[in-house]
Formats: sequence, structure tokens, C-alpha cells
Amino acid sequence: MKKNALYTEKFSIKNIKYYFKIKLSELGRPYLSITETQIRAGEIERSNLVIFDNMLDNFEKSILACFAEFKEIRKGLPPAPSKKNKPNQEIKENRMAKLKEKYKQAYTPWTAEADEKLEELYASGTSIKDLSSILERNEGAIESRIKKLELVEKYGGK
Repeated sequence: MKKNALYTEKFSIKNIKYYFKIKLSELGRPYLSITETQIRAGEIERSNLVIFDNMLDNFEKSILACFAEFKEIRKGLPPAPSKKNKPNQEIKENRMAKLKEKYKQAYTPWTAEADEKLEELYASGTSIKDLSSILERNEGAIESRIKKLELVEKYGGK
């Protein structure tokens, strides 16, 4: 496959770039190369899709059908969050309220007493699930606090 493109289109959104290139194969047959390039954790990642001329009609039919369905599906959705359109505060508050119903201490600052209780129970081998129930916080909050207090290093993994 040759590197010279007969036609090129490209666009980018934030750190993701898309390249659409029509090229000629070594046999002189056209093909479409679609490349996505993005930077994740400082590394460049590339994904590539190649559509040969004998696949073009089927690919076009399928992709156009998917695009039409996609447009219908998104008609009923709220706008995507952006800098101008921040996620709805009411949705956040409802989510927090539901979590606080289940975990009474959710989103409240950790106290020295709660840290001591966590350390004592963790050192005695209490499971994360049980710690969550006892301390009335979700398992993710318990795991984060264990990490912050370096309890694994102090008492070993449980």
C-alpha cells in the first residue's frame, strides 16, 4: 500500500484527530483509510480501519443505516455536557441524595475518630464490604481512605 493519498479529509476534537485518506494499493486499487489518533497518558494511540473498493458499497449501506439510527436515538437525549452546558445540578443532587440514603456518611469529611475506627477494623481483618456497612460509606470511599492512610503498607493487603 502506497503512502500518497489521492484525497484527504481530517478533523479533530480536543486531543483526538481523525484522518480519512483515499489511497491506491500496490495493485492500483483504491481503498479508504480511516485513522483515529489520540494522546492518552502522554502516549500516542492510533487505530486504523481500511475499506477496500470491493467492500465500499456494503460498508456505505451499513454505515448510513447506523448514522440514521444514531440520529434518531440522540433526538430524545439531553444535550451533551460542555463548558457552556454543565451537567444539570439537580441530577447531581439527586444522585448524592440517593447515595446518602444508602450510606449515611457519604460526602461527609472523615473525622479522626472514623479514621481510627477504620484502621482498627482493617487491622483486625474486616472486609471492605463490612467496613462499608459499619462506617456507612460506599466501598470506593473505604478503599480510597485505606490508600490515603497507607493501611495496606502498614498492615498488609486484606
